[in-house]
Amino acid sequence: QGKAADALVHLMRGTREQATQILSGVLYQTGKLPEAMAVLDYASRWYVRADQWLTYGGIAYAAMDNPRTVRSYALAYQLDPDAFDATQLNAYAGVLDEVGEYDTCEKIANHLLRVGGDDVMWKSNAWNHLACAYIGQSRYIEAEKAAMDAVANNPLPDNTAGFAATLERAKTKTKTTPPAVVPTG
Repeated sequence: QGKAADALVHLMRGTREQATQILSGVLYQTGKLPEAMAVLDYASRWYVRADQWLTYGGIAYAAMDNPRTVRSYALAYQLDPDAFDATQLNAYAGVLDEVGEYDTCEKIANHLLRVGGDDVMWKSNAWNHLACAYIGQSRYIEAEKAAMDAVANNPLPDNTAGFAATLERAKTKTKTTPPAVVPTG
């Protein structure tokens, strides 16, 4: 109820180092994404660790704020690429494709392949991200092979249509046009 500033004051007394992370997490969990993002925007001026930027990126991703997601995940990756788990790499690669950063998308998708190990869920997601990156780079033969691997090995029915669409784009050499980026706070 508009008491985020009051809550932050109390949290600072008990857990100075984690107050903004805790507050943004609570705001996020209660469906107050704009308020959570405002807390993170304020706090991020002092971020120096990958885990801080990963929290920011996760909430920005949930808010479907692609510019903030890309920026925060990029900063986290600069600080410590090994701090990412497979879910974060998957989200990062997906957003990179959406904004048209295909070279970085390829790099993150390959990282997801390594982190995912033998788990076909992560492998199929990584192959799909690679296919998207290759399409964006006009590397259609590689895109088609990666997309075929994603389709053939996909264990999740929820991914079937998206992976099939990526395969079709690779076969027809159809690029998507990233939306114009609107600067955020």
